[in-house]
Formats: sequence, structure tokens, C-alpha cells
Amino acid sequence: LPGLESMRRASYSLDVPDRLHRYMNVITLMQPDRLRGLFSPGGVPADIEARLLGTWSDLPALMSDLDELNGFEFFETRSILPDQLLVYGDKLSMAHGLEVRVPYLDPDVIQFTESLPSRYKIRGFKGKAIHRRVCENFLPAEVLQRRKKRFGMNVVDEWFRSAMTGRLSD
Repeated sequence: LPGLESMRRASYSLDVPDRLHRYMNVITLMQPDRLRGLFSPGGVPADIEARLLGTWSDLPALMSDLDELNGFEFFETRSILPDQLLVYGDKLSMAHGLEVRVPYLDPDVIQFTESLPSRYKIRGFKGKAIHRRVCENFLPAEVLQRRKKRFGMNVVDEWFRSAMTGRLSD
């Protein structure tokens, strides 16, 4: 199920009192103690967690008036979105000769969505509530009601395998 891993990480973060630390736990694939176990002693700095949290030290004050959903979206837009997700999407699209646009990342759109209360974003267990409502005028119901399709791992696996047969393997 899409998002299951994120939900698992989120559930392990519920008892973390510090908001920034809690959000970091949700987006981090591997906790620092487990990461250090993969490397020789000293391979990962002992203060890696503090360093990472330090890069986002200006965010808590900017998120102070936001509820959990809006706070996490604010954090995500300023952390993993530009540094990971957009780069990843750009590389995958270029590898397939596609020109991709991200219209919802227009600063005015982001500012507007950040001003919306959470109740406009989630209804029950369905996300993108306001987006679905707007799109009712443009898309058929079967498109609006289908499950989210994510990048399949087979795309990433194929990309990696093709890279291994090039100069990397030499």
C-alpha cells in the first residue's frame, strides 16, 4: 500500500515531544543508530542527528501556529521536497526523455494551500479533499476515485540496472 512505510514511521514518532525531531523521524528511512551500525566506527558522525536537525532550526518558529498536518506539510515542502523528491522526479523524467512541470509548486499556490485549515485537505481517510473538489469539474469520477499510483520500484530498478551496464560497471 502506498504510504504504508511512512505511516509506520509516523506511528513510531507519536511519542516524540519535539516537533522537528518527530517530523525528522517520519521522513528518515533509517534511524541514526541503525545507520551507524552499517559503517565502520567513525564512518557516520556521532552527532549526525543534531547536525540534521540544525539544518532546519529556523522552521519551528515558522510552524508555531500550524496544526500537525499543516506543520508537517510546511516542513516537507522545505526539506525533502526540494532536496530529494524533485531531484528524483527530475532525474527519472530526464532518463525517459520527458519534460515535467510541477504547477502546484507555484509560490502563490503554495502560500494559498498553506493558509488552508487541515479540514479542507483531508476528509475522513481521503486526502487531497479540496483538490478533488476542484477537479470534479474537469475529470471523470473514475479518475478522481481511483487509488494513487506511485513510481513503481521496477522503474528505479531498471534505471539502476541500466546504469550498472555502463561506465559504472567498468
